[in-house]
Amino acid sequence: MKKFGLNTVIIGVLSFIAGWLGWWIWSFAVIAFLVAFVVNDSGGKSYLAAFAIVGVIWFLVANILNVANEGQLSSMVADLLKVPSSTQLLYVTSLIGALVAGFSAMTGSLARDAFLPKRNRQGERA
Repeated sequence: MKKFGLNTVIIGVLSFIAGWLGWWIWSFAVIAFLVAFVVNDSGGKSYLAAFAIVGVIWFLVANILNVANEGQLSSMVADLLKVPSSTQLLYVTSLIGALVAGFSAMTGSLARDAFLPKRNRQGERA
């Protein structure tokens, strides 16, 4: 459980910083992959940590930016994509971001298992 919290906090902080810097394009996926690779939690727990925190952060940052421009941009994009409302557009985009981050974190965790040898408690190769 300790690694799950560590995964969540690190992914959350780095993704939030990347979001405010305007680096949304795939940075959250790379962050989730690298953190899951380094922290070495199981694939499922890494997925859940990244999915939950990136989904929440993506929605919060997008909602803050939406309020800042009075919803004009999200309304235009919702009209363009034939989405009934701009709020639903925010939900859908945060869900997509959460799914991408979750699968990226799971891939990072499983890549560590595939490429690095497992060690037992004494530090010897298993």
